[in-house]
Amino acid sequence: MSSTYDVRRMPRDAFFHDEVPYVDSSGLLSFLGEMAFVEPLLLVGPTGMAKSTAAYAFAQIEGYPVVELSCSEGTRENHLVGSFGMEGDTTFFTLGKATTAIDLANEIALDPDENANGAIFLINEINALDPQIQKSLNPLLDFQRRMDASAIGKMFALAPNARLWVIATMNPAAHGGVHSLNTDLVRRLQPIYLNYPAKEQERAVLEGLKASVISDEYYAIDDSVFNHTVVGGTNFVDQLIELAGDTRQGNLEYSLSTADLHQLCRKVPRFGIERTLVLASYKWEDEQERTFFATKVLSTMGIDIGKLSVLIPPTLASSAAPSRRRA
Repeated sequence: MSSTYDVRRMPRDAFFHDEVPYVDSSGLLSFLGEMAFVEPLLLVGPTGMAKSTAAYAFAQIEGYPVVELSCSEGTRENHLVGSFGMEGDTTFFTLGKATTAIDLANEIALDPDENANGAIFLINEINALDPQIQKSLNPLLDFQRRMDASAIGKMFALAPNARLWVIATMNPAAHGGVHSLNTDLVRRLQPIYLNYPAKEQERAVLEGLKASVISDEYYAIDDSVFNHTVVGGTNFVDQLIELAGDTRQGNLEYSLSTADLHQLCRKVPRFGIERTLVLASYKWEDEQERTFFATKVLSTMGIDIGKLSVLIPPTLASSAAPSRRRA
């Protein structure tokens, strides 16, 4: 590279991540182990299926760093390649996500003391990329193993012994705000289609996130939630999974995912079952769809949330102005 400017990126340690709470009920982790560094992978499935979390969990288990790009309509080539900046009289070039992944993989390959033997480039929601931006990824995904930065007349290439595995994710094309993938891009990727887990699998995922199983308070579900019952003595969590299945029939704008069920179970100790279900209903902006959800709650759990609110007006005795921290 030219000596007239510095090249900058985050340090290597920034891309090694802590353990993530992922429960593999489908065998995806073992498949990632079989597929690792063989060819670029595309995970396709509904939102909330922990596609990205699976990639992070695999990377953490195997000791790989992860460079992540979250795509949107606003993602441009400079987000992949990089851009120039000024600091006083100094000109520098900050690497984009793709060039950072290449540079990181090269750095690891050159370091005899590095235990990692490769890096992962995770591209989330790849079909949010404009078709022309998609094309810029082609050389990275095939035998060329490079990323062109035509705007600055540079080429960023993987060293012969460097290992970089590209994992892309996307929701099904039926979701709004996405593009179709270019044929040449699909040819370079191995798609894997994921669907909502079976009821037993979904229960196993939630059970695997119990407080007695994982130590992370942010993600843990209080064990007591799994003992709650609703109408007829049926188990609350089982009925919640049944309810989620009702929302996945294609007649609603939004479907409750496994991630949603995890969030709802975590809310129960704080808000109780009824208010938690009201909070769940707020996933739908359309009033008719919220009514449909409330009807399903009544039929599956015997709880009428139609006239409930999560807001509880204060009594006169408790409505004094709250104390505030003084400067």
